[in-house]
Amino acid sequence: MQRMEGVKTKPQQIEIDVFRKPTTTDTTINYLSNHPTEQKLSAYRYYIERMVRLPLNHTRQLREWQTISHIATSNSFPIILLHKLKRQIQHNITKPPQPRTPRATQNGLHSPSHHHTFEKSQIYSDTQTSKSVTNPPTQ
Repeated sequence: MQRMEGVKTKPQQIEIDVFRKPTTTDTTINYLSNHPTEQKLSAYRYYIERMVRLPLNHTRQLREWQTISHIATSNSFPIILLHKLKRQIQHNITKPPQPRTPRATQNGLHSPSHHHTFEKSQIYSDTQTSKSVTNPPTQ
């Protein structure tokens, strides 16, 4: 077997593993710090998403989860928060993508003909205006 930066090769088979440099530290933003929660979670979101997306076998995925849990514990993170984050990431990865509706956003005056043109093209307009174009009064 030959090992090159986290990839083991066997005849007809490639095994993926997570590679960490020997100088890697277990330091992330401490949970008890005064940073916004989103910033505190960003490193764990990255670690967990990488673990879930890489085609790791069960043993390697379990080992990676234990490493992530160890890092979290070292930085005062509640493990329950990691479990919740992992479930969210797995759910987002496995749910089918939703079809997107084409939209056009425009600032300015909104006329009925403008709206009709977009309707025919099946593009829905998000117009941000407080005025409508009207025909001037006839005399």
